[in-house]
Amino acid sequence: MMIDRVYIGDISGLYIDEKIDYFDIPFIPIYTYYGCGCSYDKAINTYCVYCYDSYEDHVLHLKQLKIKYINTWYIDPNNVTYLFTKTDIQKINNVITTIINNNNIDISSYKIINDLNTIRYSFNIPKEHTYNDKIISDIYRICIGKQILYCLEQKNSCRFQIDYS
Repeated sequence: MMIDRVYIGDISGLYIDEKIDYFDIPFIPIYTYYGCGCSYDKAINTYCVYCYDSYEDHVLHLKQLKIKYINTWYIDPNNVTYLFTKTDIQKINNVITTIINNNNIDISSYKIINDLNTIRYSFNIPKEHTYNDKIISDIYRICIGKQILYCLEQKNSCRFQIDYS
């Protein structure tokens, strides 16, 4: 069964695979703070600077909530970030070309929608075609790949987050 999942960030949209791993780019885990649920950049702080004045305040709150912890944060198993850079362009182009050539997919209706905050896409499956789940999944791969390429044309990197829950 195919499940729609959402990705947001520099690009946004829906996809239907379990993981976006077909571009062979490792994901970056998302760290989440106990107590407040804010996202955490491990390289910056050991406590949530938005919700607490100090590490001690954060720890005190966790004790009050009776949360067992080793750190003030945990790795969220259901959320990850992907970061693509210009060095990934050839790899993405190769994946898109292979999918299109292997499946003879018509992508003429594909269109980029560049909003102020994110890059989305529009794609209409031609009515004369009936595609199985694998082909539909491949169409999503093409659309995401083209979004990433467009994003990399606009800036040096393309970052987005996915919720796998």
